[in-house]
Amino acid sequence: TTGIIKVGTDNFIHGFCKDNIFVGKNAGNLTMTCAMLSENSALGVSALSALTSGYDNSALGYQALTSNTSGFWNSAVGAFTLNENTTANSNTAIGYSSLKNNTTANNNTAVGSWVLTTNSTGKNNTAVGSSALYYNTTGEYNSAVGSGALNKNTTGNQNVSFGSGALYQNTEGTLNIAIGTNAGNMNQIGNRNVLVGQDA
Repeated sequence: TTGIIKVGTDNFIHGFCKDNIFVGKNAGNLTMTCAMLSENSALGVSALSALTSGYDNSALGYQALTSNTSGFWNSAVGAFTLNENTTANSNTAIGYSSLKNNTTANNNTAVGSWVLTTNSTGKNNTAVGSSALYYNTTGEYNSAVGSGALNKNTTGNQNVSFGSGALYQNTEGTLNIAIGTNAGNMNQIGNRNVLVGQDA
């Protein structure tokens, strides 16, 4: 218990293993594998609390990266960000509940509240804007910029949407490009469409 500051019976500040810093009620984990684990930073209740062998993770917010065990190079900023992440690497989540349900998918970037929230195993997605790619579960290589862009997408791959509401209703459509507010917003399963302009 040397070096641990507690609030009541709960760990509050500690730096278990090499170059780690954990601040917040039960942040970090005191049963980590020190030979493998280093350079993690957590600030928030239960942030990185399941960590076992992961390294170079940054978690800021209530229950950020809470389930992460061996994942590395992840950055989570905001309450519940990357909350269910376990072994996935190289994800960036900024905003309330962004990438909340991601478990094993790598290389996702989510910026904004409720972005890529239901994503579980979809990899290599980039979403910027409130609720962008919100319902995505297994879709991969999608890019969405704008509030609600590709919001309903679940399994569609390699779509590009730029603009608020662009490809909003797309669920399974693949290889679509939509540029402009609400462009292609009614497409659901159509593939290989190119739509440019507001409401196109």
